[in-house]
Amino acid sequence: MKRSTVCLLLLSVLLALLLGACGRAESAGTEAQIPAPAEMSEPASTPEPTPQPLAIPELSPAESRQMANFMFANRSLVSDQWLYCFSFDEEYRPVLARFHLKGGQPEDFRILAEDCVPEYLCLHDRMLYYVNTARGGALERVAVDGDSRETLVDGPVDYLQLVDETLRYRRSDGFYCFCELDGSGEETLIFRDCYYPYSCGGLVLYQDDLDNERLHLRRLSDGKELVLTEGAAYAPLFFDGCLYYTGGDGLVYRLDPAEGETPEALELAELTGAAELLPGTHGLQIRGLREVENGLIQWTASETRVLREEERSYRLCDYLGDYRVEALYQPDGRILSFLLVTPDGTEHRYLGAVEPGEDPAPEN
Repeated sequence: MKRSTVCLLLLSVLLALLLGACGRAESAGTEAQIPAPAEMSEPASTPEPTPQPLAIPELSPAESRQMANFMFANRSLVSDQWLYCFSFDEEYRPVLARFHLKGGQPEDFRILAEDCVPEYLCLHDRMLYYVNTARGGALERVAVDGDSRETLVDGPVDYLQLVDETLRYRRSDGFYCFCELDGSGEETLIFRDCYYPYSCGGLVLYQDDLDNERLHLRRLSDGKELVLTEGAAYAPLFFDGCLYYTGGDGLVYRLDPAEGETPEALELAELTGAAELLPGTHGLQIRGLREVENGLIQWTASETRVLREEERSYRLCDYLGDYRVEALYQPDGRILSFLLVTPDGTEHRYLGAVEPGEDPAPEN
């Protein structure tokens, strides 16, 4: 091989080696600019928001009415011109029924569930959920046309509420629980003997039976609690930024945070049992029963002035809304009929599939 050819080959090899070395140097320089993993700074973590102080929640008028219905153990509800309610069949047996509201009047009576005294009626996705006290307080559901009736939780349970597409209720041991809409996945929220447990906005208001029946307000996110009352309290209601309830002494109390932490007794007639608190656009109406020689009489009052209307028969509210549904009772406690009050104040009496007065009123 000629010397010139060898020189050319050597020059080519040297040139290739030089180019390779330069490439590695450039690569090394690029890698040197990337910090080692241990030297990389962690991204700044977002601080947890500071929980707001526990306080009486501000409910809208519609939310206060919904809370009042819960305290009534609402046995009726109105949705899309349909009335779903506790009623009776021709034999005066208790049923869950449906009426169509034509011109505001209940028509087209249809039985959805027999052997049923529904309480805490809830409606979701064309299914009715309720506690059936005629079957030992079982949690049941049925379609709005009467199909697919089933028992979700064996009783006794009570204080049923539909919250965020789950069912919340109090078990027989007093614990406050929730489950899915099909009755599965039961979990406990409060391991206490709870009464009147009502959920709103991440809070639960409840009467603690182990704490002299005082009202507690619990935040579920961290378990923090606030004791709201000094003594026993029943059927509480949040209305217009205040807490109302019936005390163990039979008086109605109001706790106004703007005026301090001591509840104030309203100047009302003495009660027999808990009062009915009916929130409306014109304030709070209060109704109660009082014992007399021949039975019970009913009185009503507003929050600002006392207005007693004594009646030998009395009403108990089953549902409060644009339409109002009430059960009318005789002085001896038997149901006389039901009353539907339309938004314009017109009253329609009904009693299942029969007209009032055809037969004696059924035993309650």
